[in-house]
Amino acid sequence: MFVLCAWRKFRFLWFFVLVPLLVPGCAPQIPTITGTAYYVDCAKGNDSNPGTSHLRPWGTLASVNGSKFQPGDGIFFKRGVTCQGALNPQGSGADGNPIIIGAYGSGVFPIIDGGKNPEAFKLSGQEYWEVSDIEFTGGTRFGVLVSGAEGVETLRHIRLTNLKVHDVWGEPFKDKVPGLVVVLANGSRFQDVVINGVTAYNTNQWAGIEVNGGVDWPIDYDNPALAENVTVRNSTVYNVYGDGIVLWGVKNGLIEYSVAYDTGQQPAPKTVGTPSSIWTWSCIDCVVQYNESYNAASPEIDGGCYDIDWGTRNNTYQYNYGHDCDGYCISVFGAEGVTTENAIARYNVCSNNGQRKDLASRQGDIFLSTWNYGLLDGVLIYNNTFNWSPAGKYPALVNKAEFAGERPNLFANNIIVSKVPWLIDGGAKLAFDHNLYWLTGEGTPFFSFKENYYSGFDEYQRLSGYDAHGLFADPKLNQPEYHEIGRSASAFTLQAGSPAIDAGLSLEEMGAMDFFGNAIPYGSAVDIGAYEWSPAKNSANLPVRLIASLKELPISLESGLLLVSLVDLQDQASRSQSVFLRSMARQYAESGLRVILVDVSGLSAGQRAEVATRWHLGEIPLLGTNGSFPTPTTLLFNAGHLLSRWDGLVLPFELAGQIQTTIP
Repeated sequence: MFVLCAWRKFRFLWFFVLVPLLVPGCAPQIPTITGTAYYVDCAKGNDSNPGTSHLRPWGTLASVNGSKFQPGDGIFFKRGVTCQGALNPQGSGADGNPIIIGAYGSGVFPIIDGGKNPEAFKLSGQEYWEVSDIEFTGGTRFGVLVSGAEGVETLRHIRLTNLKVHDVWGEPFKDKVPGLVVVLANGSRFQDVVINGVTAYNTNQWAGIEVNGGVDWPIDYDNPALAENVTVRNSTVYNVYGDGIVLWGVKNGLIEYSVAYDTGQQPAPKTVGTPSSIWTWSCIDCVVQYNESYNAASPEIDGGCYDIDWGTRNNTYQYNYGHDCDGYCISVFGAEGVTTENAIARYNVCSNNGQRKDLASRQGDIFLSTWNYGLLDGVLIYNNTFNWSPAGKYPALVNKAEFAGERPNLFANNIIVSKVPWLIDGGAKLAFDHNLYWLTGEGTPFFSFKENYYSGFDEYQRLSGYDAHGLFADPKLNQPEYHEIGRSASAFTLQAGSPAIDAGLSLEEMGAMDFFGNAIPYGSAVDIGAYEWSPAKNSANLPVRLIASLKELPISLESGLLLVSLVDLQDQASRSQSVFLRSMARQYAESGLRVILVDVSGLSAGQRAEVATRWHLGEIPLLGTNGSFPTPTTLLFNAGHLLSRWDGLVLPFELAGQIQTTIP
């Protein structure tokens, strides 16, 4: 007897591959590779096997570590099986022919348990590697380490995708190098590094996710020996002793759509330094956007949610949410004789930070500082919203920096709603204008600038020369004290009639949208704060052919509140959309919301199941349909009626806003 295993089309004829029923399973689905596929099953394999068939796989990591792989090869571990020991494969791929590490079979990720080895996985002086769909645990200094090597000048193309890395416990660290996922220069220069969909947690080593490009002082900004083109996205870090996510010594860096919390858990006093949750250090042309940071701790001195640290140049932090951190929400630092240049913080929301007295007293929610002859040259902080409710009566902004150069230094278009009367400790050479202040607690608003002190907003505005167009008024914010986990669609938005509407200063290159994804400006001028007010928008009509396709699926459009997103499982925007949809599913499950993903790329049921595991969809169904629809396209139904349609990546605020207006 025979079982149908697979089909293929060849010269216009259909052939079916028939194998005896005694064969234990069909050929596994793995990524397309140009070289040799090697299989590892640490439960039932044997190292005497050739390893080139899933029917005769290797049985331990020794065979993998003892082999030198060639460009285009693939190494695939059996899902649901644990391999003991450190994984340290040899060889390098080539341009267009990387070496791939992945999984085969069905079920949960395969596990590499590094035990008491220094790391669970290591590449050293190797390039063109892609690692995905693996869980790494153990190691005493590193979970995943991708390291350069002396004598190797440049290493290219590293991909770490859909990994779980956790429980790295060892002796107390003596530097800021070890951690869960670390890319370490070690004498080499990395180019083209992407860390995507990584969840890293539980370590008493320093970092959650760190790309350490190395740097020589002073930096030659025109020819820096740094890592280049580095991206961290769709990743989560928590319960680490030091930093959450950090790019250090990087040119053209990006951190986006990621979350870091419960960072800086090292016990006081500090071991080697003070951590931040998501930040950049000696980073050139770097962007940090669409992230969430909360519960960031620090043993002493400084540490908070987001940090533009010394040695950076042309860094922009935008569309981030920071809340409930021990210290600042956003800092800009210069130090060690180095000037931090052109730092921009815009359209961020900060709420309920400064939760530890010693840190709040030094830092505020916005902290500018220099030391050891460091300087700042060009600091633009605009269109942010701050809910300041610290552990003591300390200012929301603290400026202890020295400035140099001709670039503008400006604090403008910001909303500060404070429970304490001391609003600004302004230092010098930082201009203020078009800001809106409001005091919700007792007392008289108070402003200080070195030896100058102003009691009341009128005195401050009249005598300081600052905030000529500033306001002291209730901004009429919706939910101004919100500081929950997850971005709200309505908190910190402006109500109609807010004095912040059309009261802002228009600057060059403000970006295309506000914190909530609304285009700017709307009206005669930009608004003050992180939200650009505009009337409600109507949804576009849904094409009839799309409705027909959805009705063919095993789902009921008529029953209750339903969020459907059409996705392409190989599209980055679709991947990012799935992160937000998971959040919606969790947040509104008790309200009866169902979330469904529909793949329009034509993948098989088995392939969709693998993607569902990689994307951590959990209970969210992932269905398949045919049709050339734009992706992602997200649709909200209630009792069969289409309420909203969004084409392209839709941010959680807009999704949640429409859902909230629909829930009874």
